[in-house]
Amino acid sequence: MFKPSLFDKKQLLTAALLATLIAAPVWAGDRGEHPHGPRLEYIFNQLELSDDQRTEVQTVLQDFRSERREAMKARREAGEPRPSREEMLALRETHQRELAERLSTVLTAEQVEEFTTYLEAHRPHHRGMKKHQK
Repeated sequence: MFKPSLFDKKQLLTAALLATLIAAPVWAGDRGEHPHGPRLEYIFNQLELSDDQRTEVQTVLQDFRSERREAMKARREAGEPRPSREEMLALRETHQRELAERLSTVLTAEQVEEFTTYLEAHRPHHRGMKKHQK
């Protein structure tokens, strides 16, 4: 009877781990290019957006995220203290209004409302932060 050695088990485990790591991007789909790909595809279909609208919405979102990251980076580099919870909630509301305004150049008012509601309901919750209560 064949009994695998410890070396064989390690090789098998290493091969399985490598196969998983190599296949992970394929399983993730288009997430490398669009971090919210599958999630956005659902709402795009619900709103019956054209291909042009989908592309424009993705561009608006990418630009908006980049600007937010740059602003946050600038505040950190300037040595500003971290905003309080209340300040963060106020910033989020301001950002939501700004995003809705930008999206209104691509979507109807009803589509903007549905889209932003969907984004808020499906936004990632960061560890250590409790869900915002209204």
